[in-house]
Amino acid sequence: MPYVSEKWISGLITNFNIIRKNIKKFKDLTEQKNSGKLEKYTKKERLDFDREIAKLNLKVGGLVNLTKNPDALFIWDVKRENTALTEAMKKKIPIIAVCDTNINPQGIDYIIPANDDASKGVKLLMNSVNEAIKDAKTNKN
Repeated sequence: MPYVSEKWISGLITNFNIIRKNIKKFKDLTEQKNSGKLEKYTKKERLDFDREIAKLNLKVGGLVNLTKNPDALFIWDVKRENTALTEAMKKKIPIIAVCDTNINPQGIDYIIPANDDASKGVKLLMNSVNEAIKDAKTNKN
């Protein structure tokens, strides 16, 4: 499943064509590094490539398998990732979100009432979501 684990990339849903270019660049650089095609460059240039790959991995590494806008969006912290919520609402993508007492659930299609800060709660909920996704995939095929 494609994921974003760091800060949401603005325009990921509303401007996907531009983000797709970054994903392609990440794939190409990673492939070139793995095949040894970057060995012909100087040590400094290879270091720059490694830094670029690390930066792109942090931003789009979880999106490598994403070829189109998602069918649904799961948001853990709506307060922190308000941009993701706004973009999904603009594109009318169903939103599944964990809502704590400090969140306005307006615009969220499927609300999971829970504490989004407690580490045990995070683990429990993410395991449940993981199982639900696996079940949906096996039933779909």
